[in-house]
Amino acid sequence: MFKSIIEDIRKTLSIDILEIAIPYHAAKSSGKNRPTVQPKTEFEVLDIVINSEKAMLEIKDVIDKMIDYSYDVNNTIGAGNQIRVVAEVGSYCGEEIGYTTQHSNQVTVRWIFKREMDKLAKNAITLCDISAKKFDALVVYNSNAAIYIKNEAKKVADIYRRNLVIMQNPLDTTPIGEVFITEDSKEFHNAVHPLYSDFNIFELEFARELDSRR
Repeated sequence: MFKSIIEDIRKTLSIDILEIAIPYHAAKSSGKNRPTVQPKTEFEVLDIVINSEKAMLEIKDVIDKMIDYSYDVNNTIGAGNQIRVVAEVGSYCGEEIGYTTQHSNQVTVRWIFKREMDKLAKNAITLCDISAKKFDALVVYNSNAAIYIKNEAKKVADIYRRNLVIMQNPLDTTPIGEVFITEDSKEFHNAVHPLYSDFNIFELEFARELDSRR
């Protein structure tokens, strides 16, 4: 689980920092199995689904009206930036030097749009038809065109969040399984399992209050 969490964080950060690496050390298991406790009776919980149907027409309208930069030679260019740190080998101090280049690399409108959607509302990209030829246009990442594309992506993300509905799916359920317990496990009377553990102070107070309100 820890490994998958770290990998999710790395993928999220790499949207902005392509070469990022997050080293970690996972200790080997001692071979001792933690005790578990089963539910008091069989329980199933409804799975969660996101209904974004209400957002589809608004998002389509934004995508259809986006400017085509295929033949624009003014708004698609921009200055690039480079940052270089000069330091002696073995030194923790360095001088940061910034450069402004005449042009930076060109990328497609599709790449910029999808990159922004990955940061703002990743699932919303499934509602966006970005197959049109205008999304093949090449623009410089620091150009006016790129700023416009990012703003349009933000519009789509806002529409998606405003209109999505989180629902329970009665046709798809997940059974509640066992939970790990420790020596300092706490007993609960109105819970799915008879014992729970690993609480912090706030969580234990909240759980006790919840258990008392059947």
